[in-house]
Amino acid sequence: MKLDKDCVRDVLLTIEEDIGVNRSTSISDLRHFNRLKNYDISQITYCVKKLHEADFISQMDYTREIPPTELTFKGHEFLDTIRDSDVWDKTKQASSTVSTVSLAILADVASSFIKQKLNLS
Repeated sequence: MKLDKDCVRDVLLTIEEDIGVNRSTSISDLRHFNRLKNYDISQITYCVKKLHEADFISQMDYTREIPPTELTFKGHEFLDTIRDSDVWDKTKQASSTVSTVSLAILADVASSFIKQKLNLS
């Protein structure tokens, strides 16, 4: 399955804004949050697993469908880089010129747009 970058961003934002620390919900319930309504359960599940493997989210138990309850520091850093909608749109547009882009490269591209906004480049 292909990792949907928009789903990555939307899952991270949902965990940060809607789930919070130690709130209990199931992976299947994640699709009912506003940002995730347009994704099917397989996309969300795959995304959550990959975010956990990347150490962007914590407290995951696949066997009982317990989703993450919080972002890791690494997850917060990545989300802070892609949080701004304008930066995210520019990042997606810039990265659309190649067939695949890793999350690390997306973060680098987003960082360059942030630096431009702050007149640091």
